[in-house]
Amino acid sequence: MPKRSEHHIKKTIKLLPLQRYQYAIREILEDQRLYVLEQSPGAYAVSSFEDKTILAMWPGEEYASKLAEGDWSEFTAREIPLNQMDPILDKIEDMGWNIDMFPVDGKTGYLVTVEEFITDLNSAAKTLT
Repeated sequence: MPKRSEHHIKKTIKLLPLQRYQYAIREILEDQRLYVLEQSPGAYAVSSFEDKTILAMWPGEEYASKLAEGDWSEFTAREIPLNQMDPILDKIEDMGWNIDMFPVDGKTGYLVTVEEFITDLNSAAKTLT
């Protein structure tokens, strides 16, 4: 995908969490990839919300890179092709974690389980065909 403009990024970051999630689902399907922050292979940036570990994910490298600061300053954005997500989703599920889709400005994004994420991707994919 072409690099997103700074105006587009600022506009998208201002969306409410559910709107960012819906945007992310569309972008992930269109680009066939998503991004996480990783310190070393398999060492992802995670946080917690209400005693639940959550793994942050973004629809674009630009968004993920903006959050690589503070506690996550030693992390870098890592692209994950959608067709290679199964082992990561399995790990998230096995660990009892949830997905924090598109957090911004130190705030959580939209929290979903792996099952909800897969269901939403599949539902959105049907509307694109």
